[in-house]
Amino acid sequence: MPLSRSQPGADRCVLYVSCFARLPPQRRLSALPPCVAQLDGLALLDVGLNRLATLPPGPYLRSLRCLVARGNALRTLPPALVEAQQLEALDLGENEE
Repeated sequence: MPLSRSQPGADRCVLYVSCFARLPPQRRLSALPPCVAQLDGLALLDVGLNRLATLPPGPYLRSLRCLVARGNALRTLPPALVEAQQLEALDLGENEE
């Protein structure tokens, strides 16, 4: 897959390939970067092993087919996931209780 260029103003630490976004699992993210939430056409998002307590609404959810949010601080299903009408696979294992 060809590398996509970052959108203007996008966080430089986020790399994505075509329709795939994987954020570094460094337990540093407590919120999804706005540049990721604004991605349109995203099919797979891996935000595992961070500190996310929720996920924001945004264009990234419309085409999302696979979400990996394992090992975060999610206590309930994020309400924004109702927008993910194409979602086929969801991994929310090992979240904090």
